[in-house]
Amino acid sequence: MLQKYLISFFLIVAIVFAHRGGPPFLKGASREAVKEFFKIQNNKTAKISEIESQTSAWAEKYNVTATYKAAEAKRVEFETGARKNVTTVIANLPTVKTQLEAIFDNKDQTFAQQRQAVDALRTKYPKEVVTLFHLSGPPPPPPRGGRGGRRGGRRH
Repeated sequence: MLQKYLISFFLIVAIVFAHRGGPPFLKGASREAVKEFFKIQNNKTAKISEIESQTSAWAEKYNVTATYKAAEAKRVEFETGARKNVTTVIANLPTVKTQLEAIFDNKDQTFAQQRQAVDALRTKYPKEVVTLFHLSGPPPPPPRGGRGGRRGGRRH
């Protein structure tokens, strides 16, 4: 379950960062080309394979195939790296958890020494320590205010 959550998180991050300012193959494209591209991407009923083939055909139609393929290769490379990183973090979690528990169970140290030990572990395993602290912390508070929410978080 945790692995699926982390993979989903990294993929969402990849999508968000990949589309800041739009994909590179849309730069300099006509308004019609951009509109057609987003129509393909926002098709809620099409399967992923259909969207991919339609986007590839779109790239050929607007002569941006090379830039499109380069962007796709970069996306695939990022996803592969993200999956590898997630696998590594998940594999390290039991070891880091055991080490953190040993640090916090050691009563023959000062709080400063405890903090130094945690910082040393965080230096060696930054993602793992942050992940374990996140998982062991309290749940985040519910959203407040905003569109459709209660203003100021007050209950009526």
